[in-house]
Amino acid sequence: MDPKERFLGVREEIIDSGYPAELWRLTETFALSYLQKGRIDFDVPHTRAVVSWGHRLVTDYNERVRRGDIIDDGKEIDSTVIITAAWLHDIGYYGEFDDVASPEQVGSKKEKHMIVGAKMASEFLHKEALGMLSKEQIRQIVGLIRVHDDLGKIKTMSETILLEADTLGAMDISWVKPTFKGQQALDYLSRDRTKERHEIFKTPLGRESRKEIVDRFRQFIIERDFNGIDPIGKIG
Repeated sequence: MDPKERFLGVREEIIDSGYPAELWRLTETFALSYLQKGRIDFDVPHTRAVVSWGHRLVTDYNERVRRGDIIDDGKEIDSTVIITAAWLHDIGYYGEFDDVASPEQVGSKKEKHMIVGAKMASEFLHKEALGMLSKEQIRQIVGLIRVHDDLGKIKTMSETILLEADTLGAMDISWVKPTFKGQQALDYLSRDRTKERHEIFKTPLGRESRKEIVDRFRQFIIERDFNGIDPIGKIG
């Protein structure tokens, strides 16, 4: 199924679960107004993937909490906060890149995009969403955006869920094809920062999904860029 068409089903599922339809309309419109001017074939599909994964992760986590399967924290996570933060988490990259960007270019802008994105989100939500979100929810959303790419500051379960959704949403080829090519793409999987992100994963679904998503990403690169021949002699 085409990812755009598939995302319509995600939207319907999220709204049916209780997410305010008007908040979705406003947030999607606002986010896309910046993301559509960003990296071609990445910013928009990546964000949709993060929204989808955020919904899946928080829904699964909350269901496990209700069943008593998770007792460490023992409380459900606000799914509206997660979904809204997922929509807005990368808007701070607006204006930083041309059509594409190297891993080094992206890395150099990580701190700035969290600061700028949090400010943009705060202004938007206080202006447009106060009737649909509480001030505490807005505070949480802005806080998530401010730390979502700062691995040393990921502490709460909400922060962890957004990090997991962001990580999986960058590698899930069913939503977004890798924009990095060849060895650069394979290096993305093996770099220390990627490994550090994976070590932070806590949710059962995130941990269960991680290896499959990574394997599919890697196999896609091998097929697309290396004619199906693993450059280090090992497939998958």
